[in-house]
Amino acid sequence: MEKALSIPEIRMHIGRFLSTRDLKSCAVLSRAWAESLTPWLWWSVTVRSKDNPGFIETVSKHAGHVRSLCLGGHNLSKKQYVQFQALKFIKFTNDPTNPSFEDNIIALIKRNRPTLGYLRAGNCRGMKTETLRAILDSPSLKSLSLVNLALREKELAEELLQTFTRMTRLDIVKLNPSGWSMLCTPTQVFCHLTSLRITVLEHPDHLGFLKACPNLRRLITNLKNTITRNEFTRALLASCPKLHALYYCHDLDSTIGDMNRLIQGLPPMKYLQVKNLKSSYYVTTPNMFSRHFATLQVVRFDFLYICSGQKLLTILTSCPNLRYISGGSLRSQDIDPLTPWVCLGLEYFDSRILWHPEEQAMLPTLWMQLSRLTRLCYLTIGSMAQSSPTSNITSFGLDEGLKLLEPLKQLAHFETLGPSLEWHEKEVEWVIQSWPCLCSIHGEIQQDEEERKDLWKRLNYAGIYLRNHPDDISDYINSL
Repeated sequence: MEKALSIPEIRMHIGRFLSTRDLKSCAVLSRAWAESLTPWLWWSVTVRSKDNPGFIETVSKHAGHVRSLCLGGHNLSKKQYVQFQALKFIKFTNDPTNPSFEDNIIALIKRNRPTLGYLRAGNCRGMKTETLRAILDSPSLKSLSLVNLALREKELAEELLQTFTRMTRLDIVKLNPSGWSMLCTPTQVFCHLTSLRITVLEHPDHLGFLKACPNLRRLITNLKNTITRNEFTRALLASCPKLHALYYCHDLDSTIGDMNRLIQGLPPMKYLQVKNLKSSYYVTTPNMFSRHFATLQVVRFDFLYICSGQKLLTILTSCPNLRYISGGSLRSQDIDPLTPWVCLGLEYFDSRILWHPEEQAMLPTLWMQLSRLTRLCYLTIGSMAQSSPTSNITSFGLDEGLKLLEPLKQLAHFETLGPSLEWHEKEVEWVIQSWPCLCSIHGEIQQDEEERKDLWKRLNYAGIYLRNHPDDISDYINSL
C-alpha cells in the first residue's frame, strides 16, 4: 500500500474522490501529496473584489488547474485572464461602468471555447452584442444562464433560439417583455433541454415555449394569475411528459386551494419546491403531497415555518424514498418515540430542530431518531431560547449545550452543520474533534480580530469552511 501511495498518478486518482476537507488534510502530509492534489485543490476558484493582490497572484500561478472560475466583482488584468486555458465553468456579473471588463470576458470565453460547458452571465442589461455572440458561438456550451438580458434585435433572438437547440440546461431570468415576445414562438424543438428556469409565466403564449421542450425534466418558474392553474397544468401534462422536478412560486393573489389543486393535478414528482409569497400560506398541509408520497425524493419549502412539526413529520414518515427536505421546524414535542422515520435514506435535513429549555428531556428521543439516518450529511439544529428564536447551541450554557449534542457524535459522516450560529473557541474545538467528515459550518466566530484569525487557521487546517460569510472568508484569505 505504501509503495502504491508513492506513485503520483495514484495519489492524484485518489484526490478525485476526496471531500474538500480531506483534500486539505492530505495536502499537508507531505510536499508530494500537496503536488499530487494541487489540481483538485484549485479546481474551483472564486475571485472577489476584496481579495488582495497576493491572493490574485497565487490564483494566477495555479490558473492551469482551475476548471471553474467565478468572478465576484473583480476585474483581473488582461495578462491574468490569458492564463486560464481549460475552463469548464465561468460565472460573472457584467459591469457596464468598466469598458475593459467585457473585452477581457470576450477574450476569456474565446480562449476556453473548446472546454467551456456552463456559463452564467449576471446583469446582462447593457451587455455588448459582441459579448453575447461570443457566448453563443461556444460550440461545447451545454448549460447557459442569462440574467437581466434586454433582447431587442430580432436577428439576435434567432441566434439565441438556434443556440438553445443544443442546450441541456437553460436559465432565462428577468428577460424584457419584448424579448420574450421574440422567443415565445420558437420554430425549433429543444430536444436536449432537460432543465428550464423562466422567471415568470405571465401570458398564455409563454406556455408555447414549454411545448418545444418534450424532454424537460426540471422546471423553475413563477406563475402569474394571467395564466390559470388549469392552463398551466394542461400545458405541463401535454408538453412535458417526463417532468419530475418542479420549483413553483405563487402569485400574490393565489390561494392555498389553487396551489393544492395544481400539485394534485401534476404527475408524480421526485422534486417539489413550493414558494409562497403570503404569510397566510403557513397552513400548508401534507395532504397536498399525498399523490406524490411514493415518488418524492426532495421536498423544499422556502419559508422556514411554512410547515409545522407534526405536518413535517407526516411527510417524513410517508415518503420512503425521501433524500432531501428543507423548510419547516421540527420541535422536540413533535417526536413520537413510537413513530419511527421511514425515510432511512435521508441525506439532507434542513428543517430546523428547535427546542425550549424546558423540553431538554425530549432531546434524547430526537437524537435517537436522527442516529438511524445513516446517510445524513447535512443537519440544521437550533434552540428556542427566550432571547432569540435561533440562538447558538450553547444558549443553555456552554458545557450544557455541548452535552446535549454529544449523542450526535454517532453521526460521524456529517459534512455540513447549520444554521448560522455563533461559534466560540470551545465549540470550534468540539466540532473539529466530533465530526471527522465535517467540511463546512454556518455562522460566524464571535471573538476579537486576532482570536478570530487563529480560529480561522485551526478550522482551515482541519479542512472546515465557515459558510455564508464571504467577507470573513476573504479577510481570512488575505491574512495568510
